[in-house]
Amino acid sequence: MSATLTIEKVEAMFTVAAIKVNRIYVLHNLYIGKVLNKFDAKYSFDHPWFLVSTEYGNIILGPRGRDFTLKWDETKLREKLPQDEDQEYIQSGDTYIHTHTEEALSLNINKLSQALRDLHSKLG
Repeated sequence: MSATLTIEKVEAMFTVAAIKVNRIYVLHNLYIGKVLNKFDAKYSFDHPWFLVSTEYGNIILGPRGRDFTLKWDETKLREKLPQDEDQEYIQSGDTYIHTHTEEALSLNINKLSQALRDLHSKLG
């Protein structure tokens, strides 16, 4: 089971990544219902997800069993984040990545920050 994220941890990850946070919303766990086909209130409360309202749009993250999801489909960015050869990740797409650890999640928030800044500069 992955460690529990808190608002403080999420805010710190975004601060380190230099992404301006407007507000952080706590969400029920968006993964557990897909696995169990039912809502588990205790698990959802103990392992929440977060919607982070930023200058670039909304970013969603949270635990999904033994790993973490980071989704940026509510931003203008549509590209995979660059991955180092030795970096461990499970799966990724143009608007999401699944990682094994909080450290990897934080690293990918930093990569997302750079990609969003680059896109923002191109768009003007």
